[in-house]
Amino acid sequence: MKLLSRMMAWFRNCNGKNRFEGEMDEELQFHLESMAAENIRNGMTPEDARRRAKIEFGGMDQIKEGCRDTRWTRWMDQLWQDLRFGIRMMRKSPQLTVVAVLALALGIGANSAIFSAVNGILLKPLPYPDPSRLVTIHRKQIAHAITPAELHVIRDQCTALERIATYSSRGGHLVTGGTGPRQVMAGYVSGDFFPIMGVRPLLGRPIIPEDTQPGNEHVAVLSHGLWMEQFGGDTDIVGKSISVNRSPYVVIGVMPREFGAGISISYEVGSYDGSFSAMWVPQVPLSEGDRNSGYSQIVARLKQDATLTQANAQLQPMSESFAAEYPAIYREYPDLAEESKLYARSLDLVFIPGVRTRLWILFGAVGFVLLLACVNVASLLVARIWIREKELGIRKALGATRRRILRQFLTESLLLALLGGGMGLFLSFLGTHLLRGIAPPYTPRVDFIQLDGNVLWFTLGVSLLATIIIGLAPAFQAWSKGAGSMMKGGQKGALIETSMKRPHPLRNALIVLEVLLAFILVAGGSLMVRSFSKLMSVNTGIQPGPVLTLRVRFSDLVAQEAEGTQRLIVARQVLDGIRSIPGVQRAALSVGGPISGGGVINKLGPVAPYPGLGYIGLYIEGLEGDQLSIVRQIWERKITPEFFDALGIRILRGRSFNAEDSTNPVAVVSEDLARRCIPGDPLGKQFSIYEGEDGSHQWMEVLGVVNNVRDHTVVKSPDPVFYTPLTFIPSFEFGISVKTSGNPMLHFPAIKDVVWSADREAEITNVRTLDQILDRSVAESRFQTMLVGLLGIFGLILAVIGIYGVISYSVIHRTHEIGVRMALGARRRDVMYLILKEGMLLAIVGIALGIGGALGLTRVLRSMLFEIEPTDPGTFIGVAIVLTIASLAACYIPARRATKVDPMVTLRHE
Repeated sequence: MKLLSRMMAWFRNCNGKNRFEGEMDEELQFHLESMAAENIRNGMTPEDARRRAKIEFGGMDQIKEGCRDTRWTRWMDQLWQDLRFGIRMMRKSPQLTVVAVLALALGIGANSAIFSAVNGILLKPLPYPDPSRLVTIHRKQIAHAITPAELHVIRDQCTALERIATYSSRGGHLVTGGTGPRQVMAGYVSGDFFPIMGVRPLLGRPIIPEDTQPGNEHVAVLSHGLWMEQFGGDTDIVGKSISVNRSPYVVIGVMPREFGAGISISYEVGSYDGSFSAMWVPQVPLSEGDRNSGYSQIVARLKQDATLTQANAQLQPMSESFAAEYPAIYREYPDLAEESKLYARSLDLVFIPGVRTRLWILFGAVGFVLLLACVNVASLLVARIWIREKELGIRKALGATRRRILRQFLTESLLLALLGGGMGLFLSFLGTHLLRGIAPPYTPRVDFIQLDGNVLWFTLGVSLLATIIIGLAPAFQAWSKGAGSMMKGGQKGALIETSMKRPHPLRNALIVLEVLLAFILVAGGSLMVRSFSKLMSVNTGIQPGPVLTLRVRFSDLVAQEAEGTQRLIVARQVLDGIRSIPGVQRAALSVGGPISGGGVINKLGPVAPYPGLGYIGLYIEGLEGDQLSIVRQIWERKITPEFFDALGIRILRGRSFNAEDSTNPVAVVSEDLARRCIPGDPLGKQFSIYEGEDGSHQWMEVLGVVNNVRDHTVVKSPDPVFYTPLTFIPSFEFGISVKTSGNPMLHFPAIKDVVWSADREAEITNVRTLDQILDRSVAESRFQTMLVGLLGIFGLILAVIGIYGVISYSVIHRTHEIGVRMALGARRRDVMYLILKEGMLLAIVGIALGIGGALGLTRVLRSMLFEIEPTDPGTFIGVAIVLTIASLAACYIPARRATKVDPMVTLRHE
């Protein structure tokens, strides 16, 4: 209320300013006449009395100024004057105003747009009460579950935890009802899970301890996404029955949007709200004596005074005691002890590796753009000081203080920054839409990239920061020695202190800093462009073409009716039906996904090295011991013979499979696996991936060698892989690859009809063309290249504008000098050389310093680059050449203008 009263009083004072001035004149006149009357009574004549009174009273203007200074609204009046003067200066130099506002808008807008992504993805808090106390506890390798007995020990001995609940995420749950069959993830939770999370359901109720008792577990809580997509947001869904893996479940609740974010150890592709499980079902407690099953992780809440460090300190001795139960195993496999270690982490979103780091790198890059924009504007304002010397001289002569001049320049920079911030906010609005459109498909919480209060405050803060940066430099230059010399000797004095004889360290430093920052930005953008170019030219090992891939999961009813090899017969019937579709050239089956499916084999893989289970590895006939340590892991893919032809994978040596091979233990290996693990000619040699405790093996003969395939991701080097004939389908889920003569998506309806003719409840997922799969694998690199490359272009443009503007003002300031030089016989090329030398020397210094800065800062891009070093010499040389040419062009235009100065006109004007 006090602030409002003060503002109202200021407005009243502003409106009553004329009245105040009139009252002040009347009061001063009264005092003057009173003193004159006193002098008349003392015997003076009226003229002498008034003259004596004026002398004793003092200067009227000085007294009025002192009275005005006593008013608390004085500073507001001066601010209003500064604002009006600043607006006049902006109107007087429209070109500089436009360039400055656009540069700041570009820098502020880019920063606000990227900050909206950082804020929405990284900084926005998770939707739980007191989320800092929520933690998850799990092993480093999720394949090793926490047994019921270990859970009991953790509950008893980990005193830093207040409450504990179990959570296990499992895939492959076929939900029918609503829009049709759909395969979803499900989180199996204990009865304490929802109370620990502290979020009430949007509809219905959560899972309670009574639901986890045997016989009561067939209830489900739906995620917001599954409720909307599968059931159309039906508000009457609570109490209705749905089918989960052909078993009836009753829906008891629907959770709010984004609930579940941060709980799971891995992030589900396509879950844009950050949640993982599509539904939650009760976890029936396991027996404490059960060592063959367990829980993926524990969700817990820390006590009020406990810390995450304390929780991990208490878990450490528990991990050691659990490992002591299998001493022989951990001695033989030391990595297993580390992978089985328990540790706690704060509940937070878990991203695809590198997403968090790369977002902060992009945010730092746009920070460079803003800094470059501020330096650009500051250098232009410093250069403009030269043509404002007369104004500054008059201000100093009239008694303007350093503080008063500083305030004037800060006010002018504030106007520019606010205009740039307003336009930048508009650009950031467009930028957020652009970011959501081009973000990689697996970017979490992408729909949270939007303008909100945090972004608005950030934009305001950045604008104020820009005000200080661009205002202090010209203010310092304005008060420096020599500014305002026009008042001392006119143009002649200015000529004596030309830029050749008087150095301009601040101006020169700003130009050097501009070029330095531009070099770092352009170098980063160039590295990303070169990296992406190498990525797009890499040989994936798959022939691009009209190939459609999809995954099919038959319902449990069909799977139960077709046991063992009968499942393969049904799948082959589907394959024959697809081949009969007009336009289909090839069709093949594979276990799992058609491109990245299969099973990975490593020492900590599907079969853990526990007693009685044998040993996973790679055993080559004729070689001693396990060879898996050479490659760390290999992939096995079960396929039909047409698989290689459908995807364009070449047979380099030997042959592919035929119908007779389905009953023989044979394999086709990748080129990398043959080169690294099988010495000599691999054809005809045998290998095994499992060794029994008695040393027995199931050998497979190598029939052929195929080219390496980068199928998981183009960025990653191809993994060693071997292919075996598809002789059975264990889970009745398989991939189909279909090569067509035209657009493969046009054949999908016919393919879907063939699949549904075998099972109407079959789920068809991951329907993508081969080109879409390859495009998706480079989506993140393309996104990063577009942003960093664009920032590099912005940096180059800003640097050119800055150099051009400063040199142009320098030419204007030195017009008289140039005219004198030419009148005394200087040739036009001498004048051009003079101007070019001044600008290019600064540019070369900036480039040299920029090389050093880029060598240090581009190293942070290492994780974002593909087959190129962050200190690549070719890139740095190319950037140096480009910046040199751009700087030369920026200096050439004003230098050419300087050569057209008519010396006679200049001298006549002087």
